[in-house]
Amino acid sequence: MLVIGGCVASPAEGQSTPQFVRTTGTVSLLAAPMSLSGQCAAAAALVHFAVPCPKMVPSRDGVAMGCPSPVGAQLAPCVGLEGAIPYRVFFLNFAGFDVPQSYNGVGGRPIRDLLVEARPLSDSPRLPCFGGVRAGQVLISPWRGTVFVCPKDSVAIQREARHGQGSTTGHILIEWKDNGIDYMASAYGHTTTNIRLLEKLVASITLVQPGS
Repeated sequence: MLVIGGCVASPAEGQSTPQFVRTTGTVSLLAAPMSLSGQCAAAAALVHFAVPCPKMVPSRDGVAMGCPSPVGAQLAPCVGLEGAIPYRVFFLNFAGFDVPQSYNGVGGRPIRDLLVEARPLSDSPRLPCFGGVRAGQVLISPWRGTVFVCPKDSVAIQREARHGQGSTTGHILIEWKDNGIDYMASAYGHTTTNIRLLEKLVASITLVQPGS
């Protein structure tokens, strides 16, 4: 049974609910650093839409995490480029966060990857992750979201995926839509620990408007 935001997710018609690996331990979240709200406001000004900013975040070495320094195609903290004709997206990556000893992450090892993303619906692919399977509908007040199980990486995904979908391979993902924007949060590993982690993270998200 999958529970997000206090609501039981039911499988889509004609599909069975994907099986999640039962795991022990809980990933703790801390109050977001004050710098994150400023980073979210700056990102919203650059992308020109409301961005999802969590109030509760993972920690690394006991310190609450914010937007990492820009790398690659990122224009600024939490702002990147996607697509053949580049468009701006919000992309917050929590990597290497603190986890319990039993955490089952990338390749079954305690390697951690958690994403919070947003892009205009006009730029979004049909599915938020390449080859993703719908696992149910969830209520994340005030939004209704969809849970996806994203397949592990493959040659086909590397060859055909667009719109940054390769970043969510192997993830559990929650997608919701608001005012023409596609929002999602995902974590690597099809585990019950990650379901609980996403539940807490998404429940803490607020939308930061441009100019706020």
